[in-house]
Amino acid sequence: MTTPLQRFLELSALCGCLWLLATAWSLTPDDRGFGTHEQLDLAPCGFLETTGHPCPSCGMTTSFSYMAAARPMSGVKTNPAGAILFLGVLVAPFWILYAWANGLSTLRFLAGNRGGWWLLGTILMVLVSWYYKDLAMPH
Repeated sequence: MTTPLQRFLELSALCGCLWLLATAWSLTPDDRGFGTHEQLDLAPCGFLETTGHPCPSCGMTTSFSYMAAARPMSGVKTNPAGAILFLGVLVAPFWILYAWANGLSTLRFLAGNRGGWWLLGTILMVLVSWYYKDLAMPH
């Protein structure tokens, strides 16, 4: 059985995923492979400006935008972790709705034994993608 707090958190996750998808769809991917977030009036990447190297999330918004525009090869090339995370964000609302319809708790799944492995895998994926992005980006 799920609690009202769990349902609230799941509803928040559902709305967050839908907002991310709508935002990604509304943006035009930056041809540089990073900087798409600047269309949201966000500052350029301070890490990139300071070090000349991309930060772990450089190109993530651009990758999401490419994926939303049905250009998966460009999304993967821009930021492999971003492309994979986009697919997770795309599937998550369906998983949440399925869980609700069947009385399941999505939080219980994430908090269980597998949750730690998902988190570790995500961190490793972002780090490998960061290394790839640093090698692929001209300095």
